Amino acid sequence: GYYTTNDDTTTVQNEYMPKGVKIDPVNRPSTPATVYFPGVKVIVAGREIEPEIDDNGIVKTPGPIVFRETPLRLVADLASLFGLLLWAILLIRSWGFEKH
Repeated sequence: GYYTTNDDTTTVQNEYMPKGVKIDPVNRPSTPATVYFPGVKVIVAGREIEPEIDDNGIVKTPGPIVFRETPLRLVADLASLFGLLLWAILLIRSWGFEKH
């Protein structure tokens, strides 16, 4: 039925589960958990390291967690910024240079 995997979440068939999850979780974690996404780093002894991830996609490496831009995300951000600037320039030019 509809609620077979819906455990008070927005997902019904784990369609929003991160790709790093190898085994679909049966129950929700009893404590807060950090799910791994590209760009997640753990700070250990003052250095950023790649975290250890379990089969459920949960970060297991203890320590403070930071989220950094990946190269692909940075390129996408710059492309979005370029598109927004181009749109603004074209919009301003269309207002100011109408022929009479």
